[in-house]
Amino acid sequence: MRRLFALIVLALVPAAGLSTPIQETPWMPTAAAYRLTLFMGNLEPVPWDKITRSWTEPVAGASQDIPPISQLEADQAQALDMALASRDRQTVFQAATGAVFDGIQRYLDAAEAALG
Repeated sequence: MRRLFALIVLALVPAAGLSTPIQETPWMPTAAAYRLTLFMGNLEPVPWDKITRSWTEPVAGASQDIPPISQLEADQAQALDMALASRDRQTVFQAATGAVFDGIQRYLDAAEAALG
């Protein structure tokens, strides 16, 4: 029994060494800005300028080189601008979460309509 187990282990060891690592996929701009907002919004003191830039300028490493706020609906973009101007952590979190939720909901509605 021990020999069988040792044989199986020896047979599988070379195969494990040949595996290829998975390449990380770049974030969508809105998701990247949201992730940065949640992370930086929990720092003390809050780096409001960096949070604002994460929405108004292209995010490094994102899949598209566009400002994330440009992907939002007009009312969501305005709500996020107002929240960022207020510099209130919970208001920014709420506006950013609402914007991402609406984007996901629009995407799912479009997929449902395409499926018929």
